[in-house]
Amino acid sequence: VTPAAGFVIDSVSGCAGTLNGNVFTTGPVNAACTVDATFRSLHTITSSAEGSGTISPASVQVPEGGSTSFTLTPDPGFSILPPTGCGGSVNGNVYSITNVTASCAVNARFAPTPPTFQIPPHAVFEMNSTELLTALPAAARPSALDYLGSTATVTLRGGQTRFAPGSHTLTWDAVDARGIPTENRTNIAGVADRDVRSGICPSVRAPATTIRFESR
Repeated sequence: VTPAAGFVIDSVSGCAGTLNGNVFTTGPVNAACTVDATFRSLHTITSSAEGSGTISPASVQVPEGGSTSFTLTPDPGFSILPPTGCGGSVNGNVYSITNVTASCAVNARFAPTPPTFQIPPHAVFEMNSTELLTALPAAARPSALDYLGSTATVTLRGGQTRFAPGSHTLTWDAVDARGIPTENRTNIAGVADRDVRSGICPSVRAPATTIRFESR
């Protein structure tokens, strides 16, 4: 059974035969019978890489309605971004395409791996109830590591160092030695058992208050 160029054997049936590769062997012939062969078209899927990494294979042919997958390999210090093309889905480092109905192209993308924040656990810090402003405790500051596990530089956006009682949204930035930034990380700092009234000193409800820093 020989398919035309651009096609592949789908199925061959009839005459109680069996297909092995492209050879169809009938069963014992005791009467007239018919062998029916069907073919599926082949579609070519090519791949390319954008950034520091590779994708394999470079090209593959898939029968109509079939499936295939590509392996994504980032260079050290880089991460996989969602590939584009052919309507596939990524799981880990594998890009899978199902129900192929036309030739198409996959574009793999890679980007520098950003630092990762190490968020401090929830904690309660004592605060002097006679002070209007309090310094952010060092233990409440997050740290960050780069892809090698080395310490990245962390800064608090806005540079504020002392805070009035109340709730504060703190936005942190981290940059590794390559200058690669991470996404912002936000902590919520809330002060309990203390009021701040507009234009006057705080009203103290207790001899000592606590400030609670929670990460999200």
